[in-house]
Amino acid sequence: MANVMPSSPCSAGTFSLQGEGNTDNDRRFTGSQRVRMTHQILVATTASVSELKKNPMGTVAAGEGFPVAILNRNEPAFYCVPAKAYEALLERIEDLELNAIADAREGQAIHKVTLDEL
Repeated sequence: MANVMPSSPCSAGTFSLQGEGNTDNDRRFTGSQRVRMTHQILVATTASVSELKKNPMGTVAAGEGFPVAILNRNEPAFYCVPAKAYEALLERIEDLELNAIADAREGQAIHKVTLDEL
């Protein structure tokens, strides 16, 4: 994977694309050239918007129950998340919120009550 970085602190608009230790692959770009930034894709399966339009259910199935990154011009536009995975995600978030509430109340006094009192 390559890193994009300014070629020197004072040369605004000039970037050097440096390979991993191989200086033969290093290239220079000036401000007039377009440098594409990389994007982190957080899933194992990707599909294009065109593929999604052609076969939406097939695209979802390709993820085998996991989210699919939908790419527009090779950049992630959104994640297509199957219903079961989305439900599991919401349940996990709710559990984390409840744990945070319980942790915040940890040092408080305990009040015993019976069901009849409620």
